[in-house]
Amino acid sequence: GTGNTITVCPPSTTVYTAKATYTDCSSATPDIEVTSDVTVGFAGITTTIDSVRTISCNGGSDGAAYASFSVGSTVLSYGWSPGGAPNQTSITGIPAGTYIFSVTDGANCTRYDTVVLVDPPLLTVDVPDATIISCGGGNPTGSLTATPTGGTPGYTYSWTGGAITQTISGVSPGVYIATVTDSKGCTATDGGTITVN
Repeated sequence: GTGNTITVCPPSTTVYTAKATYTDCSSATPDIEVTSDVTVGFAGITTTIDSVRTISCNGGSDGAAYASFSVGSTVLSYGWSPGGAPNQTSITGIPAGTYIFSVTDGANCTRYDTVVLVDPPLLTVDVPDATIISCGGGNPTGSLTATPTGGTPGYTYSWTGGAITQTISGVSPGVYIATVTDSKGCTATDGGTITVN
């Protein structure tokens, strides 16, 4: 006779034991059990994360992930979740989060691969105010320094007035705005004031 059918998706070639029990309708004879080992081969689905594009700026949505796969039988479906289009091996324009690439074959076996994208640290810049002690006469000048934190190092600087150094010196009293750009193109701005006392 026939019994239950099960579907298995072993990660590698695996031996399963099938057991059948026969019971005589008259109950005059004891149950008879028959066991048999069944070797089930690996269907051969493999998934690979080929490359990942990290997020440039904190809170951005320019991440991406690219995958590939191979199977030993018919493919039913593949793709990324959440947010991916069906039957696509890439997902682009995504924010920080966990993304799962899956492939399902004709035997309904599914393999998964995961990518975790994280936000880089938030880029900030601090420009402390400065006070010049004037002893009278002349044109007092001062300096301001822009101190960045976070982002991706490789900072460049741009000040009102055109300076492109981290510190501006010999400048007259007033307000100066610094814009810092990191190596991924993220920007942060802060201003400092030079006053005379």
